[in-house]
Amino acid sequence: MSDTGETLDLAALLDGADRICERVPFGAGEAAFEVDIRRVDTRLLQEIGRRSTETVTVRGKEQVKANVETFRKLLLEHCLAGWEGLTVGKVLAACNRRAPAGNGVGQAVPFTPTNALLLLEKARGVVGGDTIGFDDFVFTQATRIGQAQDAAEAAAKNG
Repeated sequence: MSDTGETLDLAALLDGADRICERVPFGAGEAAFEVDIRRVDTRLLQEIGRRSTETVTVRGKEQVKANVETFRKLLLEHCLAGWEGLTVGKVLAACNRRAPAGNGVGQAVPFTPTNALLLLEKARGVVGGDTIGFDDFVFTQATRIGQAQDAAEAAAKNG
């Protein structure tokens, strides 16, 4: 019971609370912006991978096929929490487009589900000297964060 005598609904509390995020840079130089990645456990990341594939039969043989659309929607739902410093000009650069003259390239791009899915599909950037798709970047960073969390928990448990 709480101090007011009410029963605490822990599930509702957890569902309503924001997940802890880690801010990481995407892109290089003037095209870079900061991305907020939610801290998720490795089991959820494995589930994302599992739910993003489907088995199809081709000429009588079963093959596993990636469902990229599902993968991106799950990344948005579970891993991608937002961004900061993303402008129209940076989106155009990440999507390999030229900016039209006088078309607000310095305007901030708000984080919305539609904008996020578009970036997950089309954006590419240089990270650590390699060019990577934004969707792969988000998954890689979420995996890195999840593995670091697992390692920290294991170290704390083992003393």
